[in-house]
Amino acid sequence: MKFNIINTQFFKEWRADGLRILLDITSQDFYRYKVQRFNGCCWDDIRGYHTLRQAKEAVAWIAEDCAMEAGLIH
Repeated sequence: MKFNIINTQFFKEWRADGLRILLDITSQDFYRYKVQRFNGCCWDDIRGYHTLRQAKEAVAWIAEDCAMEAGLIH
């Protein structure tokens, strides 16, 4: 899966297909990487992860599930 990376002063984002991984650089949370889904007007939290690798794997699973659901519905 190909991600678009967006760097700002306080955040780093990896975006792909209506999903993103958000890293708040200033945060000291236990789960630093948050996986979020765009619902049309805002970003909804799905789950937090310790490492970027775990978050990227989760995004791949979620994207695959969404593609399967779209195939079953249409």
